[in-house]
Amino acid sequence: MGIMLLQQSEQRIIRCVVTELLDQGFTLSVLDEEGDFSVQNTRNYASVLNEIGLCDCETILVSHPDNKRVGTIELVYGNDGYDVISDLSCWVDEIIPKTNALIDQLERQAH
Repeated sequence: MGIMLLQQSEQRIIRCVVTELLDQGFTLSVLDEEGDFSVQNTRNYASVLNEIGLCDCETILVSHPDNKRVGTIELVYGNDGYDVISDLSCWVDEIIPKTNALIDQLERQAH
């Protein structure tokens, strides 16, 4: 897969998961590879996307509106594209069916 297709796959998955979580009422925080928050407890789609992809890896913290954390999503860039979500909490995996379907589709297309 070329670098452009890889990056497009990563971006599609990230946009999908952010949208899916925000649509369910969760707040998101972005933690960079150095452990610093670039955005905290927001429901603003643009704010989250503006802070994602600036490092080699990042963590999205998923919280209820009362800031009680429910899980994490680990992002790592530059592999196969469809695997940009390198790890996530089991509970988060259960609430992102659209994102999981997109990942499955992109993985099938890559092979």
